[in-house]
This record gives sequence, C-alpha cells and structure tokens, in this order.
Amino acid sequence: MSNLAVEQAVFLINKKLGLKIKEWKPLSGGMNNKLFCLNALNKKLLLKLYVSDDRNRLQREYSSFEYLKKEGFVDVPLTFLKDKKLNFAVYSFEEGIPKNAEDLNKKDLEKMVDFLVRLQKLKPPTSQFLPAVMSCFSLEEYLKKIENRVENFSKAINDPELQVGVKNFVQKTKILNFLKEKSLMVCQNIRKNKLTEVINEKDKRLSPVDFGIHNTIFKLDGNQVYVDFEYFGWDDPTEVIAFFVNHDKTTNLSDENKKFFIETYKNKSRLPKHLIDKLDSLIVLDSLDWIGLLLGSMTPVRIKYYINSNQNIDPLRFTREQIVKIEKRLNDLS
Repeated sequence: MSNLAVEQAVFLINKKLGLKIKEWKPLSGGMNNKLFCLNALNKKLLLKLYVSDDRNRLQREYSSFEYLKKEGFVDVPLTFLKDKKLNFAVYSFEEGIPKNAEDLNKKDLEKMVDFLVRLQKLKPPTSQFLPAVMSCFSLEEYLKKIENRVENFSKAINDPELQVGVKNFVQKTKILNFLKEKSLMVCQNIRKNKLTEVINEKDKRLSPVDFGIHNTIFKLDGNQVYVDFEYFGWDDPTEVIAFFVNHDKTTNLSDENKKFFIETYKNKSRLPKHLIDKLDSLIVLDSLDWIGLLLGSMTPVRIKYYINSNQNIDPLRFTREQIVKIEKRLNDLS
C-alpha cells in the first residue's frame, strides 16, 4: 500500500470528520493490513487500511464494533468512519501495554472469558452477520480442514522453490502422515453420527475468531480492549476457546493457566452439555490445524505474499522460526 493511499484516506477523513490531521505514523503489527496513528490536535485516531481479498474484512470488523457498542460493550474500539472504495476505516486509538503469555494472571484470563461469555449471550437475527471466517459447525468439518491443509502442502513438496530445510524437515518427521493419523485417532471413539452432526442454529454464537493476547490491549487501569475482528461472525462457540489456547502467542501460557481459562469458560458459559463435551477433542484438533497452518506458511506462494507485505522479512529466518514452533507443538502432543 503506497503513501498515496494514506494521503487519500487522510484527505477524506479531514473532510468528513472536520479534522485537521497533518501527521500520521505507521504502526507495527499485522501481515495483511496497514495501521497508522493519526494525530489531530490533542486527539489520536487509528487508521486501518485493509487488504483486499474475499473475506470482507472491513465490513465484518466495522459492523461488529458498531453493533457491540450499541449493546453496551465498552471494551471494543469506537467507530468513526469507513470508506468501502478506498477500503479503510477509522477507529479510536486505544493505548495500553502489551503482555506476553507469561505475564497473564488469572484475573486477566477471567476478564477475557467474561468478554466471550457476554458476546456469546447476544442473539441478533442470523441474517445480520455472516458465518465467521474459517467457521466449522461439526467435528467432521475440522477433520476436512486439516485434510485440506495437508493436501495443499503436499502440492508444494515438489516445488523447486520450496526451501531445502523445509523439505528435509517434512521428510524427516513424516509430519503429513502424523497429522492425518492423529486427527483420526482423536475422533475414533466418537460415534459417527456425532462426528458428522452439525450444530443447530440456536447453538451458534458470534465470535471474533482471532481472539487472544495479541489482539488484546491491556489498559493501565486494569481494563482490556479487544481488537481485530476481521473474521467476526457466527461460529461454533467452543472454537474460539480452542483457538485461544493453541495460538502462537499463547504457547508459553502455563498449563495451570490454560486449564484455568478452559475450566472458567466451561463454568461461566452455560452452554449445552453436548457443546462443552466436545471441547477437549476440539482443542487437540485445533492444535493439529495450527501445525497445518504453520506448514502452509512456508510454501513458496505464502513466502512471496509475506515479502510483498513486509520487505524486511528474511525467508530463511522465517521458516526456521516456523519449524521451531511446529517442533514445540509436536512435543506437546506426544
């Protein structure tokens, strides 16, 4: 995204919001979109330039924040302006401190659970929001998602541009077979009808999907603000829990705190028993899906995409880091 795109957005913001923004600063973070802090006298705003793809990121995020504010949520950003043509939105600039998984305490985790529980209690008309990006409504769909990741990576094995280190790692660990076998093993004691059973409409809940400490702003007063709702929509309510505990940014969360997060959610969510009962299996399947996702990030196509988004990426270093992440996940599953 060029400087021209930022200048065009700022011009429109000044015009429509009656501001006099003359300074903006790029912010780090994100592989897809571009973020900027806008200075308007004593007021800061966040400008988000969205990548163009088929996920409808702008509409999902902006409409979710608008809706939640109307429902009384104070822990999401304010919305000020969106423009579909230039594909940007303006939000309140939320200041806070970052935290690593090791820094989280039980109070932090309980607040995150409370947010999800409040969100999942909302039941707007189904037509108001789309299914969440990457949503799955049955265990069979999770299995298919893992199979698709394996299949897609298998196509890249013979690509001459695939790094030798990646190819050697895959061959040495036989990781593609492991993903297939482990996912089937998780489901072998689940009755066929339960495996294919799709949750009904009343069991679906709204989800931010990409929920975790990487998208949580920890305020100095102890409160939290949740950002990055580009995948927002209807989903199996337990998937966001599995995604949280398996996320890259949560891998260093202690086993005690992971258990606390999961059990606190089970106790507070008051979901139907049939949904809670499958959560443990779902967490393992989601961990396997993460391995498939990390593998996919090392294909030549994805590497080129990342470099195009961030010229500072070193492909060799990036793939080494991804392999280390996968190895840790394999150890945790063994």
